Amino acid sequence: MTSECNQDCIFCDSNAELNPNLYSEERIMPLISKRGDLKRLNITGGEPTVSKNFEKFVRLARRSGYEKIAVLTNGNNFEDYQFVSKIKKAGLTEAIVSAYHYDSKISDKISRLRGSFLRKKEGIKNLQKMGVKVTINIVIYRGNQFIIQKLVEYFHKSFGIKSFALSFLETNCKNVARNPALIPNLEEGMAELKNTVEYCEKNRLKYLIPYHGAIPICIFETQKIKVLKPESVIGEDFDSSRIRISFCQNCKEKKYCKGFLKKYALGGINILSKMRK
Repeated sequence: MTSECNQDCIFCDSNAELNPNLYSEERIMPLISKRGDLKRLNITGGEPTVSKNFEKFVRLARRSGYEKIAVLTNGNNFEDYQFVSKIKKAGLTEAIVSAYHYDSKISDKISRLRGSFLRKKEGIKNLQKMGVKVTINIVIYRGNQFIIQKLVEYFHKSFGIKSFALSFLETNCKNVARNPALIPNLEEGMAELKNTVEYCEKNRLKYLIPYHGAIPICIFETQKIKVLKPESVIGEDFDSSRIRISFCQNCKEKKYCKGFLKKYALGGINILSKMRK
């Protein structure tokens, strides 16, 4: 919807200068209205709530017949209760709020915006008051790869959140290229993710892991972790940043799976090789 953002997270390329027509109203509105048989629309950015067209796009999605309309957001602008009320009336059904740490100081360092964690928490409370479902989106990177379960526990116990989206850091952006130390260790990250999934299952929490994330389904299957079915994605160039490894040749998911982001390929080979021994 937009490349602009009101944060400047250490591992994100939001606010980059892009073709101004990429997110124009003339381009986005037909994409939304041509729903086909899709029942759910996920609106992403940048930070969609900073777009002047955000409310208009949500209203269009409702008129177009989507049963579920969700936004991937940092949650900051939802600290304004009137804004939440307006967007709820427009048709928003879910806010997928990104959170990378439970400590406010560390969280603000990640977002590079003082006070952003407090705004996020207020936004979550407002969304819940208005009856908008809140899912917490957690990106696993080097700085939080050992505290993912604690992060889930924090939002579950503090806000009663029962839905979590879990994914590994996308490595194909300029900020990560400049600072590869942000990339998590795949084996260590998978071990922590397994613990997190077990916590979710024990406490009857819903966890969502995207099929077209940074890591192919085969890696999650080694830990018996469930992944979403293949989803339709608009506006994302997967092929240029991904590679296949030897294990991909006879994989049953080859028709849908795009392979590994390059920085994770070696870790994937190590994991799959150990499973084959």
